[in-house]
Amino acid sequence: MDAKNSSEDSSNPIQKNTKTSLSVSNLQLAVNAILNLASKIGGVYSIVRSVDHESDIYRKISKIQKDIKKTADNAQKGILNLLEIEKSVDDISELSNNVIRKKVYNPLISDDLVFMTTNCVIDTKKALSLSRIALK
Repeated sequence: MDAKNSSEDSSNPIQKNTKTSLSVSNLQLAVNAILNLASKIGGVYSIVRSVDHESDIYRKISKIQKDIKKTADNAQKGILNLLEIEKSVDDISELSNNVIRKKVYNPLISDDLVFMTTNCVIDTKKALSLSRIALK
């Protein structure tokens, strides 16, 4: 067996350790992305709650916050559920589109809220991508 073949051997302990380290690193990146997203969703929730706690937007962000908190709690335990994260992408995208549409008719909706919900969409997609990589 030559040196090239031995480095490609899956029983090579160095290669196994490298793969394990990458898996742990990928998992930690995904968990951090989900926790970051949960924090940002909490910020959106706080803004909406303080401004208009009887609106459709409030009801949606309230549900999203509960769902993402559950997802984040599970992620901290090392449990990544792609279906939950994919649902979050859909829910947060819908919320962001709703905020943008309502902003057209109601200039009192803050630009910060539009910016924050748009960034949450991006962060949710990032968390989903990192979770997919971690689960490969």
